[in-house]
Amino acid sequence: MQAQVYEGYYENGKFHPVGCTMETNKRRRAYITVFEDDMPNSGTASVRPPFKFGSMKGRVRMSDDFDAPLDDFKEYAE
Repeated sequence: MQAQVYEGYYENGKFHPVGCTMETNKRRRAYITVFEDDMPNSGTASVRPPFKFGSMKGRVRMSDDFDAPLDDFKEYAE
């Protein structure tokens, strides 16, 4: 297994590689390691179709008393 290491800075959930222009005072040095398998690539990748909103409509059911208090926790709620 081979690995590639990238060095940069992490800020606000984003990784900025070393050398990029970044104007900030709060920089944290970060290293990202990417591992690659030794197995040869077969050339076929499984691609998932994009998610469609509303595709589960009619498949999920919820009881009418879903928000009703549970009898097991009645003494704690008092």
